[in-house]
Amino acid sequence: FPYDRENNNGSGFKTIQRSINGDSFSKLIKLGNNSEKNLFMIYQALVNILLLKYTNNLDIITGCPIDKQKFEGELLNKVLGLRVNLDKKISFKELLLEVRKVFSDATLNQNYPFYQLIMELEISKSSKGSDLFDVIVLNKNIHSEEYIKDCNANTIFIFNNLQDKIEISLKYNENFYNEKTIDNILNQLIIILEQVLNDINITIDNIEIYSDEELNRILHTFNQTTNDFVKNETIVSLFEKQVRNSPNQVAIIHDEYH
Repeated sequence: FPYDRENNNGSGFKTIQRSINGDSFSKLIKLGNNSEKNLFMIYQALVNILLLKYTNNLDIITGCPIDKQKFEGELLNKVLGLRVNLDKKISFKELLLEVRKVFSDATLNQNYPFYQLIMELEISKSSKGSDLFDVIVLNKNIHSEEYIKDCNANTIFIFNNLQDKIEISLKYNENFYNEKTIDNILNQLIIILEQVLNDINITIDNIEIYSDEELNRILHTFNQTTNDFVKNETIVSLFEKQVRNSPNQVAIIHDEYH
């Protein structure tokens, strides 16, 4: 997500939370067929759409932890990079199928050394974020936050199924983001969710990230350009009047000429 600023004056990461409950919770569980893996695919698709709306970038890469392991020991890779190529004309249902395919391919190749991938892609290391991705999505019911502790992502979406609601936590680096920005991101994620729950076949380009109230304010309140003016005045006469009112003010600047 675009940064609000870039500094090192903040104290680190903060978290904002939202909850999905009631009818929306029931619809979401049904859409995921009561499977935590399917729910993760939905979460991933939602975040991909939100990133597209913010950046207009169709090539989205996010990170996620591998599934929680039952055994103790060193793991070659603890995170996966998920690269999804979006098409604004496809439906949310079609996007879910694409996310599922990308995740399946990434899982099959999860033992490929991550550092080797970074080298082959010739990605330079940055102090601002991860080498490959700046956003991580995880489902707390099947993923461990411990696996991403060494990642340098600046926004982390954490979904948690608590049986009567889905809790969404968004951890963010306050060196780069204002709380208001993160608050808006979470609100917009829920707005996207409500639309796809009502119509899984909605196309990505028809998904809005603003509420009806916000759209009305943007389209009508902020776009209110109606103004009174004298109908019998011309541009020349208005210019001459302004000259008389402020004869010593600079009217036009071009390079060094005034």
